[in-house]
Amino acid sequence: EAAALNYDERGKLLGSIGVEIETQTQNHFDTKRAPDGNRWKPIAEATKEFYRRAMAGGKKLDGTPRPPLLVSGALRDSVVSEVQSGNWSVIVGAAKEYADVHQYGYAAKNIPARPFVGVSNEDMGEIDKIIADFLKRVF
Repeated sequence: EAAALNYDERGKLLGSIGVEIETQTQNHFDTKRAPDGNRWKPIAEATKEFYRRAMAGGKKLDGTPRPPLLVSGALRDSVVSEVQSGNWSVIVGAAKEYADVHQYGYAAKNIPARPFVGVSNEDMGEIDKIIADFLKRVF
């Protein structure tokens, strides 16, 4: 006999998947790696100089230069997920207006792409586990 998730079950499953992708996305900031595993390009010397002048030295408390995309942590902290109306999809992204500049780069300002949103094969494995565990509980 065929089985189907009802509206509420579908919403719960997609919500769980969204939270997992949020966590995975925030982990990309921690590892300084894109979803495909490539390391982000380091901060340019001009950017380091900007931090030194405009942001009290641009240094963390231990004295090391700030890593890319983690000057304040606001971009990382703005990562959210939302189950879409009808519970057929979930979107995950960063709520800061400058998120796309960092995700895709901005050639005119010499800002390299440092992708943080996306799902790797390893990430997909975790999502598969969430789906399997959810379906075991429901059915």
